[in-house]
Amino acid sequence: MSSNLKHPSINALLLDANRGESPEDVIRRKCRDIVYKSKKYGWIGPAFDPKILASIRGIKVKASDTLPHEGLLVPTTPHPVIYYNSTSILERQNFTICHELAHTCFPDAYTCVRRFTESKDKFEKLCDIGAGELLMPYEEFSYDLNAAPLTLFLAYSLHKRYIASIEAVFYRIFDLVSHPVCPVYSSFSNGKYGGKFFKFNYVPKNKLFREYVRDVNCPKNSVVYAATNIPIQYETLPKETWWINGKPRSYYVESMLLPKIEVCNYSEVITLLHAKNPIFNFRKQQIHDKS
Repeated sequence: MSSNLKHPSINALLLDANRGESPEDVIRRKCRDIVYKSKKYGWIGPAFDPKILASIRGIKVKASDTLPHEGLLVPTTPHPVIYYNSTSILERQNFTICHELAHTCFPDAYTCVRRFTESKDKFEKLCDIGAGELLMPYEEFSYDLNAAPLTLFLAYSLHKRYIASIEAVFYRIFDLVSHPVCPVYSSFSNGKYGGKFFKFNYVPKNKLFREYVRDVNCPKNSVVYAATNIPIQYETLPKETWWINGKPRSYYVESMLLPKIEVCNYSEVITLLHAKNPIFNFRKQQIHDKS
């Protein structure tokens, strides 16, 4: 049995699966159905207000400044309640509320007591996929995504348009688009913009980097050292040679500073390494419907 199937909530979700559907397929389909039905009740955007979505679904939303986590779904009667951390920025609050709404797609959402396990992590990742579908609905988001090259400037624009964090926007983009790009999260070692030593904190596993990335080094004149809060809108991206696991590789590179949010453990800088120039490759940019 796959490790995905060890979690009782994922097992329950798969009881609603159509032939050949994975857990990811089911959560996407269910969340898109929620979006479709809620629009009939006047839920409009972007930006899409998750509090209104919760109200349409008969769920109350309450702020709390004492939560140990970002959010919590409490199955009270007659109306369930979603609590969210009021000390977080609005983008995080929106994603948290959508994440908790995605919990309701699981048949045992109001009956199961969950404890942290390795398979629980897979369960939460499914809820993150659902949160992306709810906060950035497929119809509108894919239309906006097709309107410009897949660069940091586009991601920044979508972050403002959908009131979603840059990180959430990237996960949504990578879930929909087939483009060889890798995000690298990093920071300056002394914690000050313009520091001499660059520390790479996290490289997510993706199609561009098929191997486990153990070591990343950028050239001393890299654009990462000139990163700003608002990304540069390039006519053509600069190409740089980076050393990945001790081997030189060439990428089209762009960087921007991320908001400093201690509770969310954000890195200071996000860098995109493009195997192909997204500006020249714009006409070939593809959106994959994973419904």
